[in-house]
Amino acid sequence: MSADDNQAAGGRGRRHIWISSFVVTGLVLLLALGAVLLPGGNEGSGRRVLLVLDPLGAQRGTAAFAPLAAALTRAVDQPLDLIVATDPAEFRQLAATADLVICPDLVALTLATERFVPVACGRRPAPYNLRPRAVLVYRRTAPHLEAPWQLAPERTVLGDSLSLAGSGPVWRRAADVSPDESRQATAGCVFGPDPYDHTPVLHAARLGCFDYAVVRQWAAQRFLSDGLLSPSAWGIEELTEPLPDVVVLAARTWSGADRIVLTEMLVNVGRYEDGELPERRAVRDGLARLGLAGFNILLEPELQAIGRRYLPGWPPAAE
Repeated sequence: MSADDNQAAGGRGRRHIWISSFVVTGLVLLLALGAVLLPGGNEGSGRRVLLVLDPLGAQRGTAAFAPLAAALTRAVDQPLDLIVATDPAEFRQLAATADLVICPDLVALTLATERFVPVACGRRPAPYNLRPRAVLVYRRTAPHLEAPWQLAPERTVLGDSLSLAGSGPVWRRAADVSPDESRQATAGCVFGPDPYDHTPVLHAARLGCFDYAVVRQWAAQRFLSDGLLSPSAWGIEELTEPLPDVVVLAARTWSGADRIVLTEMLVNVGRYEDGELPERRAVRDGLARLGLAGFNILLEPELQAIGRRYLPGWPPAAE
């Protein structure tokens, strides 16, 4: 990616910051209208559960998400207990009774059905605050391959197995490819450990372990701008459309009013720092452990449109 491309991306990021400040209110009003017109579910009087999928949760889960759980509890005036699942199979079981879920987008596609509705998606710090694509980072001296995860799996590393940025291209829907065939195609590939941070994958590639890496666009651009990847030695190719990345899902049992409160609280995280209360700073600092600066609204039709482009089913790690 050229310097002009990076400068253009930065310009788009700055414009997005200005635009978002004007459209957030309008989008929340749109969500409110939908909550009035569509069934809302039962309020419930017991404790609710915020379920998070984080494979590295033993190291960062509570520190990253406990302040957010506390802030959401205050926002809806109802106890919200935090559970951090580090194993995808465990997460799959717990999701059956969870009330609010935070997870990578590939997993979210399997949950956003009759039980859950999307309310927000993660926002990275500027200038990487736009939705990312999955990109292929490739060594220029290696053969040019359109699908190295199929043709050279031993030289390919996928960012992770739970996000579309990390392995979405493998699961892209095609008329002649079944889910089983996609799983078999990745049998020889290596997956990174962290769906929220593809830095370990890129370090492994640049140090000679791999020639091809499928990663989040913003991670690749940071490595280029920081001088960790040389543009003369490495190329970047876009593989997907912009992706939701980190997704927040609310059970439809939340009332429409509570879903509006949840969404407003989430999209305001990190947007107004002047005179920020200590608890809001704690939320922002916690999310920074995952490389997030806050959230943007994610409407249900947006996630449904993404889902139609990828093969259905749980990632292999959750089966």
